[in-house]
Amino acid sequence: MLIGTILLVGLIVSSLVWGYRWHLSNWDGRSRFTVVQAGKSVVTVKSFDPVTGRGVEITLPKDLEIETISGRGRYLVQSLTQAGSADWVAQSVGHYLGIFVLGEISHMSVVDQVRFWWAASKMQWQKLDLVKAGLVEYDQTADNLTVGHLSAKWNLASRELFTSLVVAQEELAVKVVNTTSVAGLAAEAARAIESAGISVVEVTADPILIDKCLLTGQAQLEKKVGVQILKRQFDCQWQAGSELRLNLGSNYRKSITGD
Repeated sequence: MLIGTILLVGLIVSSLVWGYRWHLSNWDGRSRFTVVQAGKSVVTVKSFDPVTGRGVEITLPKDLEIETISGRGRYLVQSLTQAGSADWVAQSVGHYLGIFVLGEISHMSVVDQVRFWWAASKMQWQKLDLVKAGLVEYDQTADNLTVGHLSAKWNLASRELFTSLVVAQEELAVKVVNTTSVAGLAAEAARAIESAGISVVEVTADPILIDKCLLTGQAQLEKKVGVQILKRQFDCQWQAGSELRLNLGSNYRKSITGD
């Protein structure tokens, strides 16, 4: 009897702990799940949409040159993993491609890793070669090196590849405002927002600078999947307002420029 009670209590405690950890998962279970897998000299983007049941896997060309975050300059993919942390690699890749990335898969929580691989096993996967698809072009540098960069076709392709259906169906429209001292950041953020399936109706700037991202909108929008994604990706505070408006703060500027 005593042993049975102990086992029962243990089972209940384990369930509560697992439930708590599950609650802390960064994935909401409904929107697109995108990760970066970084090897010694190979970087792969894996993304699936649980609604459509389809996933895409893209191994980045080793000679693709990426503009990284934190103001650290450009690196070829083959050198990227030696230049910084796994999270820095993942977020740099996401920023360069203009997509939202949850992280580098091997450095995510155990719960998120399990959830990713479990759901991924049920998806229908497509492997995409960026060069063959005409999404990467090559140039000669001043040092006579051949390096790749994304072609003009990429922005449209990224929306087709990385849009989250549940987000697109919400038909959200957001105004993106640069409230930092660095020009162009709102336009960069807008790329990823539109790739996720949210319409950007205006990109502008405000001379009044703020420290932390502020996301405003009507109260009934706060629980929308797309709104929750914006809050998470840009580390935003929420405030009731008349329009859906994303005010980028200095925290976003620092993550991108390192200043």
